[in-house]
Amino acid sequence: MKIWYSNPYSTSLNIGGAYNAFIKQLSPNEEDWIVLQDGDIMFLTPDWGKRIESALALDGDKFGLVGCYTNMLMNTHQLHEKRHNKDRDIFNHYQIALQYDQQGIEEYKGIVAGFFMAFQYKTWKSVGGFIENNIACDTIFNQMVRDKGLKVGLIRSLYVFHLYRIWAEKEPWNERKHLMK
Repeated sequence: MKIWYSNPYSTSLNIGGAYNAFIKQLSPNEEDWIVLQDGDIMFLTPDWGKRIESALALDGDKFGLVGCYTNMLMNTHQLHEKRHNKDRDIFNHYQIALQYDQQGIEEYKGIVAGFFMAFQYKTWKSVGGFIENNIACDTIFNQMVRDKGLKVGLIRSLYVFHLYRIWAEKEPWNERKHLMK
């Protein structure tokens, strides 16, 4: 199994375009997996790559898009215990990550947030790539994947630390200046 990892960035605030540019420069086969991650996430276990590979090998063929769990997002849907965790002690988050020890991928009815997305090249190709110049390109990608009749899931063994606008004084989900023009 081949997995291509990247954390694309766009100084022009076109993250969808940055995702597409990365994928277009690859020489993947249809079955290869692409993992896109934000630059402000941290894998917490030394075997994070094995956790991803094992989950995709076991259940990946059942899903068009896969995400993971984290500590901070605008919504609580992918959060550990469905609540925000602003604790900045990485060791505490490492302890949480160790609790995520189940195998495979579970089906998920919500939106997989763009901080971590895994999908096969054939999925990206079939939906026509990411919408460009749109802050909601990850949400739109989720919908296009579902519109193709593909399932969305979460890796049961992967929890990452997400800084998620740690610089914001109050409500980080309202801080979007770095994302849009």
